[in-house]
Amino acid sequence: MTTSATPPPSSTDVLARFVVEADLDRAPAEIRPRLRDLFLDHIAVAAFAAIRAESSPAVKAAVDALDPGEGPATAIGMTRGYSWSYAALLNGVHAHSLDMDDTNRVQTGHPGVAIFPAAMAEAERLDSTGQAFLDAVAVGYEVCCRVGAALTARSYERGFHITAASGIFGAVAVVARLRGFDAATTSSAFGLALSKAAGTMQYLADGAWNKRLHPGFLAQDALLLRLMGSPDPLQIDGLGGSRPITSKLAIISRSARADYTFGQVEIQRAAVVYSGNCGNISAGVGPFAIDEGLVEAAEGITSVRIHNTNTGTVMTAHVPVRAGRARVEGGLAIPGCRAGARRSSWTGRGRSGRRRDGCCRPETRSTTSSTSPRSPPGAPSRWPTRRTENGVTSSAACSASRAR
Repeated sequence: MTTSATPPPSSTDVLARFVVEADLDRAPAEIRPRLRDLFLDHIAVAAFAAIRAESSPAVKAAVDALDPGEGPATAIGMTRGYSWSYAALLNGVHAHSLDMDDTNRVQTGHPGVAIFPAAMAEAERLDSTGQAFLDAVAVGYEVCCRVGAALTARSYERGFHITAASGIFGAVAVVARLRGFDAATTSSAFGLALSKAAGTMQYLADGAWNKRLHPGFLAQDALLLRLMGSPDPLQIDGLGGSRPITSKLAIISRSARADYTFGQVEIQRAAVVYSGNCGNISAGVGPFAIDEGLVEAAEGITSVRIHNTNTGTVMTAHVPVRAGRARVEGGLAIPGCRAGARRSSWTGRGRSGRRRDGCCRPETRSTTSSTSPRSPPGAPSRWPTRRTENGVTSSAACSASRAR
């Protein structure tokens, strides 16, 4: 009879166990003041860049168009509030716009621009304590820097931006810690985050310097995944319905027509796909735009011009309206949906110019979300440390310095 040895834990299991069990009280004493300094530095750089960076007006105009209403989340240097994901996007973009963000010698990258935006948005949404925020940031730095160090500086020679490639792991660690994920869920999230870990250095070829978008986008996607409850096959702790058809979103903005970006939120992968479109979501854009006052409602039938930014398709939806609100209840039914709805027709043309016609019922599914209690963290066997040049023992989180 032969027996097989128990396989060693995977690298994602090791990282996940650290995220869940890390005890900041056992970390080197200099971590807390160092993290506070780094956060203050992050705020200062982002606040200045929000006003003075060359790219900031264009970024702000785009975000204001996509997220026009006052939101609950703080965007550093901005006078208005934003939704959680767009605040994370702006904070990541601005902090990485002046090349004055923290530089970590372990990974040769900038972990703070990925970690702080995600931590700020999630901690503000959960009303977390300052201690919980620092705990999450500490494990985020440690994970991000260790992954970045494993990539080595040769990643730049291969054409990859280490800040983007490793930053998603730090952002996932922050959200996992604040949300109280268990080790299995965190390990799954780390393993699947590889689908987002590809930041190329192509920006150096044409001088666009679009690298500042990398940390912003990864922080935004982390929040959208959290909203839907992914990665999780059941999406219990989120708005998703555990099926691709119920794990979709539309980011809608006010303009001369209703512009919207469609996102397919993966269920078992940590990814948001923006390459396609969806008829059901398209059918809901018109009623939403009317109810939210993005277009002026006309009694009877309101025609809403809709532009899908993913595909370039321009549609006109003809939405039944009564008393200034879209009429969504009615007798029309489609397979798979028990509730009836009001008929809403639309016509459209894609980039090819080909005309398309159809009719759909707006999705009116009610959803609930729940939160799971945090697992009591245990103390890790030891806090990962390294030796610095002056012989002081330090964690990776302490090895960041202001770029000069």
